[in-house]
Amino acid sequence: MSAVQTENIGDLKGMVVLLAVASAIGQFSTSIYTPSIPALMNALASPESLVQLTITAYLAALAGFQLGFGPLSDHWGRKPTLQFGFAIFIVGSATCYFANSIEMVVIGRVFQGIGACAGMVVTRAMSRDLFSGPALVKASSVMSLVFALAPGFSPLLGGLIQESWGWRATFAVSGFFALAVMIWTWVGCQETLREGPRNFSVRAIMSSYRPIATAPLFLGYAIVTLCVLAGIMAFVAGAPRFMIVEHGLTPAEFGLYPATAIIGFFLGTAVAGRWATRMAAETMVRRAMIVLVAIGPIPLILYSAESLKPITLNICMTVYLAGMGAILPTAVAAAMQPYAKEAGAASALMGFLQMMGGVAGTLFVAQLVDDLGTYAFTAALAVFPVTAFLFFTSLQARAGSVASSGTRG
Repeated sequence: MSAVQTENIGDLKGMVVLLAVASAIGQFSTSIYTPSIPALMNALASPESLVQLTITAYLAALAGFQLGFGPLSDHWGRKPTLQFGFAIFIVGSATCYFANSIEMVVIGRVFQGIGACAGMVVTRAMSRDLFSGPALVKASSVMSLVFALAPGFSPLLGGLIQESWGWRATFAVSGFFALAVMIWTWVGCQETLREGPRNFSVRAIMSSYRPIATAPLFLGYAIVTLCVLAGIMAFVAGAPRFMIVEHGLTPAEFGLYPATAIIGFFLGTAVAGRWATRMAAETMVRRAMIVLVAIGPIPLILYSAESLKPITLNICMTVYLAGMGAILPTAVAAAMQPYAKEAGAASALMGFLQMMGGVAGTLFVAQLVDDLGTYAFTAALAVFPVTAFLFFTSLQARAGSVASSGTRG
């Protein structure tokens, strides 16, 4: 039986929590093994730039396959597609666990990324199936909050696992977590697709994406989330070197820093949820972007002056995450709002662009880290927020111009 759409989030609180946890598997598996990056380099005798590609390959798979999983969920239904993705993720986790070379880890990470993208795309589409209006923003806020909890606390868990059992155990934990959520969704998740199955073809997929991808309003919000996530993923990729290698923190000590910085994201999502009915999405995003543009260059400036400390970096990231917490649910909800009948395709395209931001951030670091070290990720924190603000301003102006032309017509 399909779910009925509602404007009251209180009607389906349990479902929202379930969707939020399912959507967070991708973030959880991205961050849980970051404290193990130095150990992985030593165990497999690989340069840091190649180990960084395990993150980039994961995010690239997470991005690319979303374009297929969105329309696939419109064809198969949300629940079967979600279960299929979890199964692929578990296979990837097992591949990483048994890997004896960095190349095998990269292959396993690709499978993890393919599976995780189903969770991200399908849960966003299910949220759009279930909610509309301000309730959609509030549901997105809950999902974004759990989405942030995973990378906030998984490095701490990963650090403890690394110190106790080594890097392979982090992939075992990821696989068993996915299995648990797979069982939970099978038992507790209902099908939310209200319309009958749609045809699945490459031509139909491309035609469904074209009008969404060319809409200035959608692109404006999507590119903001792309650049914001590029900055945070550059931090995820580069921070272990700065904190563990340069400053001598243990993996568990390193994990404490993201766990405390995540307070900023809580504050940001709380603001987004509270002000969803009082402030236009464009205003909320623009104000939060100003915060990121202001805080982004500070780590680079301090590191250049040889004054950057782990605690200082963590304070900067707390502020960055506060802005990100206000941006993500607001931008995603505003971008998705016009696409009730194309929720799967819109969700997939949004997820693709977001994860391409992660690819851009980690690739930025991977290409520069061997030569520039910590300068690589601190430069990314400075560059990407400015890029987001410029694109958003330009595309919003273009969207306004298109709307005015349509009104005159």
